[in-house]
Amino acid sequence: MNVSRQELKNLIERRNRALNAFNRWESEHPRKDPGSEQIFASLGTLYALLPPDTRRREEDPERRGIQIMHQMLRCLK
Repeated sequence: MNVSRQELKNLIERRNRALNAFNRWESEHPRKDPGSEQIFASLGTLYALLPPDTRRREEDPERRGIQIMHQMLRCLK
């Protein structure tokens, strides 16, 4: 990537302004520890954002076979 010094300087200044803005916002909005209900609700929201074909992904049969083999080997110790 060929970026001139001036372009690089502008990118760094823009990044620093964005980080400073975020730091100001973060200091004005103290973090609250979410409860377990909120965590699960957030996970559900993120899961719903996944494409339907990703949510319905089938287990890889080859991988499942290896998992079963590991379970059997654990029994043998």
